[in-house]
Amino acid sequence: MEAPHNVIQTLPRVAEGRFRKGVRASARWAKQQPLGGIGAAWIVVTVGVALLAPVLAPHDPIELLGAKYRSPGREFLLGTDHLGRDVLSRLIWGTRPSVFLGVFAVSFAVAVGGLWGIAAGFIGGAFDLLTQRLVDIMGAFPPLLTALALMAVLGASSQNVVIALIFTFAPSVARVVRSAALSVKTETYVEAARATGCSETRILLRHVVPNCMALLIILFSIYVGSGIIIAASLSFLGAGIPEAVPSWGGMLSKAVGAFLVTSPWLAIVPGATI
Repeated sequence: MEAPHNVIQTLPRVAEGRFRKGVRASARWAKQQPLGGIGAAWIVVTVGVALLAPVLAPHDPIELLGAKYRSPGREFLLGTDHLGRDVLSRLIWGTRPSVFLGVFAVSFAVAVGGLWGIAAGFIGGAFDLLTQRLVDIMGAFPPLLTALALMAVLGASSQNVVIALIFTFAPSVARVVRSAALSVKTETYVEAARATGCSETRILLRHVVPNCMALLIILFSIYVGSGIIIAASLSFLGAGIPEAVPSWGGMLSKAVGAFLVTSPWLAIVPGATI
């Protein structure tokens, strides 16, 4: 009866040892790659702020506190806006839609574009020709213009911003992944699998898709930042997240004009964060 008790007592020590090893390995990597370490730390801080927004925000982001255009000070660290709302609280809560749109929408865009490009490159023929002409048409317009056109049709909401970002990024992802799929399907191990009688579906799922995953991860990391910027641009132009929801682009939109001279912190804070 002693063995199970000893195992239970040992588990926390094992977990602590692994955690310390992970921290040391992360510290060595950050020392070798300082820019990557800074970027990773900023991502962790941003995600942490988004998750802990109700705890970190000193005030309700939509509460009218009465004091308009208060300069940054002890009571309001980043001042108040034109309606008397705490800028710091709105900045913290604005992290949530930015992280949500940047991660969630781009994840779907990379998944849709990745499957599209893999299918086009692997199947080939008329399907590949047709899809590539469609990609050329969709890629002929700047990303922000495409997103604006879709938002004009769909209306301003967080869900429609996700749809707009998917349509914006999926074609470019499909184009890049198609090239990788064309390269993978000519490899020797794919020919060997086909010679042994493997079905095309098995070859696609066991060989082509796994060998394109690294590229998909890279594309995801590249487009997350672009997705956040486009989402903020849509909110700045009044075509993205509704005004009632705190967002960095919406905060910046309300800070233009005379506010840049009289209350510059209203534009500097969200602009620097973006």
